[in-house]
Amino acid sequence: CVTAGLVLVTYGIIVSERHGFSAAATLGPLAGGCALLALFVLVEARLAAAPLVPLRVLGSRGLAGANAVVFCLGAVAFSLWFLVTLLLQQVLGLSALQAGLAFVPMSLTIVVTTRIASRLATALGPAGVMIGGMALLGAGMLLLSHVDDDATWAGDVLVPSLLCAAGIGASFVPAAIAATSAVRGADTGLASGLLNTAYQAGSSLGLALLATIATAGDVAAPLTDGFRDAFFAGACLAFAGSAIALVMRVSVRTGREPEAVPS
Repeated sequence: CVTAGLVLVTYGIIVSERHGFSAAATLGPLAGGCALLALFVLVEARLAAAPLVPLRVLGSRGLAGANAVVFCLGAVAFSLWFLVTLLLQQVLGLSALQAGLAFVPMSLTIVVTTRIASRLATALGPAGVMIGGMALLGAGMLLLSHVDDDATWAGDVLVPSLLCAAGIGASFVPAAIAATSAVRGADTGLASGLLNTAYQAGSSLGLALLATIATAGDVAAPLTDGFRDAFFAGACLAFAGSAIALVMRVSVRTGREPEAVPS
């Protein structure tokens, strides 16, 4: 139900660019996908003798918050690679090889910031690191939304892309720590599975949404007009993830839920 539901919702988002959101070709898949997702929740909550996903685990604010942050992270990060690839090749005119090499600094930045984030999560708490990581990702996407037809990779794309990479590296590991530390030991495997599912669901839906935004609008307008809107939408999603992490942090400080402490 979950897989089919996500496929239908994703398809509905994609075809909305061609038919519009009010068309039956769009509303049908969206409604069918939402119905299948609701059916899954109903089965897990009421009908399953041994539910695959016991809904009680979602009562943990730490787990629910981490999943929401990772959903936003997947929606932005997965779309980032796709959009930047098109930006480098179709707007800046780089070859496929040059575009591939342009991603090397981003990949190295993710490796470095992932290691740093692991240590910071121990000192500052996972939620505090996620706030900064998602904010960095949002700032990078916001800067990319200002790229124009005269932009260059080194002058206009490199620094924003490194900010995005740092945000990605600084967000996922603390989210994993927060998710697995917020549940009982017997449920850590389930928490990890939910976190990866949230990332994959965010990736598919986010890519469908941002790619649709990137190709919408006046077909005679410059290609970067759609890119600006897509990058701006991605920035909004990333800042939303940062806000969710902030709520998690505030909940910890007000004593409503214990801090997730990594081992």
